[in-house]
Amino acid sequence: IIWDARNQLYHRYFHNDAVLVSVGQRVDTTTSIGVLGATGSEGFPHVHFEVSRNINGDPEPPGNPGCCLIDPQPFLRGEVPLP
Repeated sequence: IIWDARNQLYHRYFHNDAVLVSVGQRVDTTTSIGVLGATGSEGFPHVHFEVSRNINGDPEPPGNPGCCLIDPQPFLRGEVPLP
């Protein structure tokens, strides 16, 4: 989990074979944070990337739209500044 102070969001990465950063370490867009893995049920190398407004990344509960998971595609396209 990477805290993005600029955008007040959490960036979450799953299915790594290894994590290359430590808790509290400052990172930027040039920092390698993990090694691509094949964990999970898919069985092939991939990254599961989420952007969330809270640390748990929970889906939106009824009556609280926009609280949690948000669309990561603008980050992947470079439309939103990364931490």
